[in-house]
Amino acid sequence: MRKTFKYILVVLAVILTVGSLALFTVRRQVLDPAVYTDALARSGIYEEITAIAEDRLTQELIAVGKSAVAELGIAEQEEDVISNILVWLLNTVIDSQTGTLVKYISDAVGFDQLVQQASETAIRYSLEWLGGERPTPEFLKYIPTKAELEAARDINVADLIALVTRRALRIENLPACANRDELIQNLELVRDRRFMQLTCTTPELDPIINQSIVDLIPPEIVTTIEGTVQTYIDRANLQPIIDQAFAVAITIAEKKEALETLREYVIASRQVAIWMLVGSILAMIGALILAEKRRVRLFAIIYFASGLAILVKAAFGYGILPYIVIRSVSFDSLIAWGALSPAQSALLIESIKILVVSIIQNLFIAALYLGAIMTAAAALIWVGDFLARYYNLYKKAGAYFRNWRRAKKSKKSPKNKRKSKKKK
Repeated sequence: MRKTFKYILVVLAVILTVGSLALFTVRRQVLDPAVYTDALARSGIYEEITAIAEDRLTQELIAVGKSAVAELGIAEQEEDVISNILVWLLNTVIDSQTGTLVKYISDAVGFDQLVQQASETAIRYSLEWLGGERPTPEFLKYIPTKAELEAARDINVADLIALVTRRALRIENLPACANRDELIQNLELVRDRRFMQLTCTTPELDPIINQSIVDLIPPEIVTTIEGTVQTYIDRANLQPIIDQAFAVAITIAEKKEALETLREYVIASRQVAIWMLVGSILAMIGALILAEKRRVRLFAIIYFASGLAILVKAAFGYGILPYIVIRSVSFDSLIAWGALSPAQSALLIESIKILVVSIIQNLFIAALYLGAIMTAAAALIWVGDFLARYYNLYKKAGAYFRNWRRAKKSKKSPKNKRKSKKKK
């Protein structure tokens, strides 16, 4: 039973050690801006974006230039050689020199550097928010939830005014009332229509606030607004557009909720990793206590198995996973075909593939090093323990040979020879 429990603790220690160290490492890499900025720089995507922007600007300026030539009243005429030459010359200059001008301006202002700086700043701020180091941006706070949008389909004008008023007064950001006295105090403020002085709110207080806001709106105004709005919607056939706008807004709300959920998981992952590491240490201590002998060797075995598991997972994530993703994901759907030329689309897709491979490899490279270090360190500990255990044997063998040599030398010494002659 003792051995069985010991082996259970060993397996548990290995699992928790692998999980905690892998989670720590991957979490650190996920929140490291250098993982993404280095991958973006290596992928060449900044250069591709700059080239696409320059090409688009060149085309727009060429079109503007030719329109300006046409507006000047200069046109090709069969008998007017000078006009024909002038039109040809202007169009040739516009076609040949506009791209050079755009390239010069782009290089002068450092357009690719501006794109890179903006991207790196956005990545850094986003990761700091994801890790809980930066508060939620204001624009995310004003994006309604999916439930609010679905409820807004059937909302009337009065409720809509109440909702807008609540957001304008920042009632949504008020904390929950801590006790009954505070609740009663804020209820009195609502009844007196002193909404700006509210200090807290509760689910019980929210309907009263909404009704108090609605009561301030004259009913005839609400009726007039509802009739006018519906008339315009029916006359302009805006209902399909409204439905599409709601669909887009709901998609944005779902993305926002998914990001907030992901943020909660990322913030909680640190505590999970810490508790897993504590559990692994406790399991390891229990296994070492139950082990009658070879405790250092058991410690080395646990860390060797943990390091080997991390090494295998990291090697898969670094060497195999990127190419599985590349082959399974359709990157063509990311490009709006027709908006770019085939050559630009191909180059941009290639840069995106390089970017994806670099990001995935950067996420696992730290775990790869961690697994290799743990495996090598555990192997050295095991070898050291092995040598230490057999050190007494080597010491005894060395002492035996030293005594044998001393005995041999003592037989050959002159004193021993004289003693042997006297005996004879």
